[in-house]
Amino acid sequence: MLHYAYGSVKKSINAYMARDSGHVIEVQFPFPIISNKEIMMELGKRNGRKVGLVVIDHITSMPSVVITVKELTITCMKEGINHVFVDAAHAMGSVEVHVKDIGVDFYTSNLHKWIFCPPFVAILYSWKSTVSFGLHHPMVSNEYGIRLTMASAWIGTRDYEGQPRRHSLTTGWNAFVNKK
Repeated sequence: MLHYAYGSVKKSINAYMARDSGHVIEVQFPFPIISNKEIMMELGKRNGRKVGLVVIDHITSMPSVVITVKELTITCMKEGINHVFVDAAHAMGSVEVHVKDIGVDFYTSNLHKWIFCPPFVAILYSWKSTVSFGLHHPMVSNEYGIRLTMASAWIGTRDYEGQPRRHSLTTGWNAFVNKK
């Protein structure tokens, strides 16, 4: 993953890899970045380890850099890297996105930053591959194993945890509006 990856993404990848006895390689690159070749040169310093997944930010958080994910994905595939995952938390609503054209295996984004949706609204695009067939959210219904969209259609599989309570919302809004 790029060393500019968002902190929670780094921690998630590290936690996952620790459970799986894998290794995380953080690719350092200078700022400003001149080309994808710099990233690939750093990724090449992987001490003979096979890379199964590359995690790329579409737009890094700090500093804000737009990564040319389509070209970097093509380069990764040519280098024999199995899967590319794009964290697009800052991209949706900021740059034009054509996920199928990018060619990545996974593309995910929250939608609250630049599209102004509630914080729990997000997307996960998964190209049809052997990896994506095992994906499932933690809510299970009678439709489990059929299709993710079918398994998510039943109202009991919705996760309401992130939805604000009306009282808290209106109390906070009133305090904000009426403050002198």
